[in-house]
Amino acid sequence: MKKLRIGEITWEAVSAISTAIGTVTIVLSLLYVGHELKQNTAAARSEVFRNFRAEVADWQMAVALDQNLASLIDRTFHRGERRADLSYVEAVQMGTACLSLLNLYEACFLAGQEKILQEKDVQSIVSSSRLWNIPFVHDSWALWRTELGEEFVEYFESMYPNLKDVQPIILTNGVAFPGQTISKKENFDSQPTKKEK
Repeated sequence: MKKLRIGEITWEAVSAISTAIGTVTIVLSLLYVGHELKQNTAAARSEVFRNFRAEVADWQMAVALDQNLASLIDRTFHRGERRADLSYVEAVQMGTACLSLLNLYEACFLAGQEKILQEKDVQSIVSSSRLWNIPFVHDSWALWRTELGEEFVEYFESMYPNLKDVQPIILTNGVAFPGQTISKKENFDSQPTKKEK
């Protein structure tokens, strides 16, 4: 290889220097973009947690201010009442409250799927409540799971295996859930039953 003297620069040398400068520039640019993405991801993660906490606080405040809903939670969570122990309206009210929480959990799960939240964050959120192990939830899960995304349902059932094999019992006058008996007068489609002649 020929030694270069000052003043003798060939096109090969210019090309090599340009390539080296270009490589350093690309590496620095990638490091900068990586740093920005990390900061944006951290900000997005914080925003998701903040929103989740705010939504749960709103839910808890709604329970605190609604005497009927607070009573339903006491009856189902603390006293172990099942779906069959509640009136249709009570079951709908309690079910809607639980489904709204499940929708929040699903939003956190989706944030994990999009890599905004880490898996450990999603697990800590989804597995944080004993609410999902009560008989009312077990009795209602077959209905609620149809309102949620399949991937979330599979994930949720992996966290709460007691819900995995819950199947509704289909009756001619509506849908009953495990542990629930439907009388001839009661119909979950809110249709009056025809009297037998």
